Parts: sequence; structure tokens; C-alpha cells
Amino acid sequence: QDSPLRVRLLTRLAGPLRDARFGAERRQAIADEALSMARRMQDPSTLAYALAGYLPAHMSPARTHHMVELATELITLATDLGELERAVEGYLCRACALLELGEIDRAREDALEMTRLAEELRQPSQRLYATNLRAHIALLGGDFEEAGQLVEEGRNETLEDLFFRLTEPPQEAKQEAT
Repeated sequence: QDSPLRVRLLTRLAGPLRDARFGAERRQAIADEALSMARRMQDPSTLAYALAGYLPAHMSPARTHHMVELATELITLATDLGELERAVEGYLCRACALLELGEIDRAREDALEMTRLAEELRQPSQRLYATNLRAHIALLGGDFEEAGQLVEEGRNETLEDLFFRLTEPPQEAKQEAT
């Protein structure tokens, strides 16, 4: 039976199957089922979620052009919905596909938009993905100095986030203290 919860469950099940121990067919079948169900339901938020899981499950040089199309669909959908996390995922997937196609300038544009959204979200993991993508693009362009700076920036972001998590009391402890 089609439901948003079932789509989310199938989408998440497809994620761990990206591990090399599992065949691509299994992960892709689960992601296909989730996306088909989401399209039947015609619920934009559920569709965005399913697309965000479908894209990494199907990444392959044989599907690069299709990945660009689907990532663009995800970006548009997520942006219209105001689901910035999904939009960041769309930009990441599209930039990776564009890099496979040698479209470095377009990938760089996506990385910059991804960075802008990640800053707006203020989520360390999204910022780290954006920083890593920009470092990758700098390396491809031969700008080793910028790449090194971005790698260091990513490392510092990771350490700052870890330090914050270790030193900041949990929300419940803050509420009890007041």
C-alpha cells in the first residue's frame, strides 16, 4: 500500500545497501520502488525525499545524464517546497554528475549554491559536504593552494562541530538547569 511512511522506509533501506557487499540490483530495486510509489502519490515532499535517496542508489557512469535530469528535478522541487536539505542533496548529486561529464564550471556553480544553502541551514554536515565538493573541484582545476585551504577548512569545521557536541550539554540538561 502506498504511503509517505513506506516511501521513506524504502528510501532509507536503499541507502545502507550502497555498501560493496550488496549488489547494485537490490539497492536499485528498493530505490525504484520508493520513487515509483512517491510519483503515484503525487505528494511533492515525499517525491523530493524519494529522489534524494534514488540518486545515490543509481549513481553510475552509464546513467550520468539521467542523474543530472533527476537532480535538477530534485533541486526545483525542494526549492519550491523550501526543503533546503533536499536542495543541498540535489546540488551535490548534480555537481557530481556534471563533474563526470567534464562540466566543471556548472559543477562549480552548483557547489557555490550548495555552500550558500548550507550556510543558511547552519548544519555542519551540509557545510562539510559543500566544502569537500569545492575542494574536489579546486583539485580538478589544478588549484592546489585553494584545495588545501578548503581541506583545512573542512577539517576545522569537523573538529569545531565535534568539540561543540562534546562540550555542549544536551537540550534536556539545559532545560533542567533553568
